[in-house]
Amino acid sequence: MKEQVSLPEFVSILKESAGQPVIRFSEKEITPKDPVVSDEDSMAGTELKLAVQLEADTGSRLVAYENVYDNEMKYEGDMEIIQGLLDEYGQNGDVKPGE
Repeated sequence: MKEQVSLPEFVSILKESAGQPVIRFSEKEITPKDPVVSDEDSMAGTELKLAVQLEADTGSRLVAYENVYDNEMKYEGDMEIIQGLLDEYGQNGDVKPGE
């Protein structure tokens, strides 16, 4: 069973894992279902959300981090952390560069 954790907990669990964790990452845009009528210069109704899912199997634990972002700065900050994890550990069981 997957254990839902925060992003800092996710990072900590990976750093403490003994072996090579397998990481799966996905993201998708979520747009409103109903079109919003607005002035062409208005930003109203342009609400775009990004859903991020991150899972890791450390061999002893299966952990997941999920979040729906509606704040671009928070998304970009977290994506820097997530990209660092993917660079360090690879994705979907891929071998890291240099191994």
